[in-house]
Amino acid sequence: MNKEYFISEYKSLREKLGRPPKSSEFYQLNTIVKNQFVRAFGSNAYTKLQEASDDTPNKLDLQLTTGDEILNQYGQLIRNLQKLPTHADWDYYGCKPVRIERSPLGWTWKELPQLFLKEFHEHKDWKDVVHLIEAEGYKTPIEKPRKNIDFEKTIEGVKSWNPQRKRFTEETYKVELRGFLQSSRFNVGEEKGDSNIDLLVNNSVAIELKKDPSTSEYDRLAGQMIRHLMIYKYLIVVICDISSEDRFREFMKSIDFIFVPLKLNVEIIVK
Repeated sequence: MNKEYFISEYKSLREKLGRPPKSSEFYQLNTIVKNQFVRAFGSNAYTKLQEASDDTPNKLDLQLTTGDEILNQYGQLIRNLQKLPTHADWDYYGCKPVRIERSPLGWTWKELPQLFLKEFHEHKDWKDVVHLIEAEGYKTPIEKPRKNIDFEKTIEGVKSWNPQRKRFTEETYKVELRGFLQSSRFNVGEEKGDSNIDLLVNNSVAIELKKDPSTSEYDRLAGQMIRHLMIYKYLIVVICDISSEDRFREFMKSIDFIFVPLKLNVEIIVK
């Protein structure tokens, strides 16, 4: 399949629609194999295709995608597929941005189901999508009041941290997180007390950091969390580089079963 083939398909779709098609509409054509299309045109393939077809590239493709737009695309994709989409599904249907991790929002792909539930769990229009997400083991967040300002600020601080690159050890992630928090004017210590926490913020908020835990490591983490909470009232668990969503979901089920009913001050953050 060469450039002329794709230009012909684009022009046929344009004539059918009566307007320049969106990239998502073009990629949905049964006659289009996306990897062959990208090989034919290279980077920014759809923009080059529109230019070669004497069209002005769609402005939407050149703009930053907002959080609402990302979640609406994600929800619609779940509705269409009747399951949680994969990265390949997102790419195939031309959703934007191509890589969620490159968005200025600092979101990750693994966070999208929970972010969607948090934003739309009370919207009647998305009730069917919420049920599909919950059927995969995700829980609609129950907002519980927090009164500790240090805990709230530390949660926001950790959420705003985006690792500069993928690290090979927990220790290097911990060093980077500590440096980030200190640069944000948090008072940060480490490995204090009988529970041997990773970081301690403002002498009150404990942080435990893990890198891609195995099943046994998740089990040990639950025990560590209990020990930390026997000493510190506020705990943040940071999990980096999750490779198995199934293991993470099983861990979150145990958290919901053990910690949520007790209304403990625990926050799980994925990086």
